[in-house]
Amino acid sequence: MMPRWDCVFVDVDTQHDFLDTTGALYVPASNEIVPNLRRLVAAAAACRVPILSSADNHPPNDPEFRRFPPHCVRGTSGQAKLRQTLLDNRTVFEPADRITDPASLLEIYAQIVFHKTTFDVFSNPNFERLIDAIDVGRYVVFGVATDYCVRAAVLGLRRRGRQVMLVGDAIRAVAARTEAEACREFHAAGVIWTTTDHVVDMVGRAAKDAAGADSAFEASRRDGGRPAPDPGTS
Repeated sequence: MMPRWDCVFVDVDTQHDFLDTTGALYVPASNEIVPNLRRLVAAAAACRVPILSSADNHPPNDPEFRRFPPHCVRGTSGQAKLRQTLLDNRTVFEPADRITDPASLLEIYAQIVFHKTTFDVFSNPNFERLIDAIDVGRYVVFGVATDYCVRAAVLGLRRRGRQVMLVGDAIRAVAARTEAEACREFHAAGVIWTTTDHVVDMVGRAAKDAAGADSAFEASRRDGGRPAPDPGTS
C-alpha cells in the first residue's frame, strides 16, 4: 500500500530572481505574496505537511535565455529560494539524479526541492517518480509565475488525475493576457481555487484532529484496549 497523505504543498519557483523587485526576472507584484508564502510554509512546518518545491537552476548559456533574460543561474544569489520558503529538514534532487525509494522520502524530509531548467517541474523525472509513489488527497499549489511554471505544475498534476487546490492570493503572473489564458485552462481542468486563510485553517484543523485521534489511541492502549465506561451506568 502506498503512503497516504491528506495534503501536500507544491511550492513553485519562490526564488529571489522572481520575487525580489531587483531580481533578474521579477514577476510583477510578486513581492506582495511573500507574507502569504511565509504563512503557508510555517503552517506546513507546524502541521507536518510535506512540501514539494520546484526551483529553476539554469546553466549560464541556457537556451531559455533566448526567450527570457538570464535568471536563476546556478551558483548565483538570484537562484536561491527565499529563506521564508525553506525548511531546515530538506533535500534537493537534480534532473540527473534518480530516486531509489521515493515512497520513503516524505517520511524522512519535510521539504524536497526539485531543480529544473524548463518551465515544467515534471521535466525533473524525480518529481513524477515521487508523485507516482505516494497517495495524496490534494495538492495545494502556490508560487510563480501563474502563466508559466505554476501553470505547468497545476495542469501536469491534473493530467495525472491528482486533485489540485490553487492558492489564489499566493500566486502572481507575468502578464494579464497569459494569466487569463491559464485561468481558463485551470477552470476547464477542474482546479479548486482557495486562499491562504482557508489552507492554513484546513491544515491546522486536520493536525488537531490527528492529534486528538492519537491521544485517544494512546489512552486506549493504556487501558488495555477496553472502551471507556459509560458515565450513565453504575
